[in-house]
Amino acid sequence: MEGMPFRLVIAVAMGAAAVGLLVPMAAQVEQSEEAEITATIDPEKVVLDNETAELTITVQTEAGEPVEGASVVLSDGSLPIADGPVKLETGPESNELTATVGTTKAANVTVAFRERQPRGSVDLRLRPPPESDQMTVSTAPDITVIEPETTEGYS
Repeated sequence: MEGMPFRLVIAVAMGAAAVGLLVPMAAQVEQSEEAEITATIDPEKVVLDNETAELTITVQTEAGEPVEGASVVLSDGSLPIADGPVKLETGPESNELTATVGTTKAANVTVAFRERQPRGSVDLRLRPPPESDQMTVSTAPDITVIEPETTEGYS
């Protein structure tokens, strides 16, 4: 028992030296930077003046760099989509896509307003391109769809 404090001092000194060597090595380890992708919608609020309206969805990283080959899935939000979720893709050489939203089959995203529902939202989900393992999805905005102003049914 007599030599115990000396051994303890040696162990603490060795531990401090090991930490002193590991900290600079850990600082040199390259962090993998995952880019988050997001979407912008133009216009932000879609008004169905003639039963259909076009909107442009642009997929990009948080830093504003274009993301080509991404998938966009539009699904029911507070506004149902008539034929279920719709999957659209940006082209291999473009980060934009154009979708037609409307209440008729002429639209590629057919929405069905409920009775007395003048507006609703469609959920937008993003999927990164298949070959990109360095991208994650940030939250994507919902699409607000507004039915043209009508006075029918409102007293």
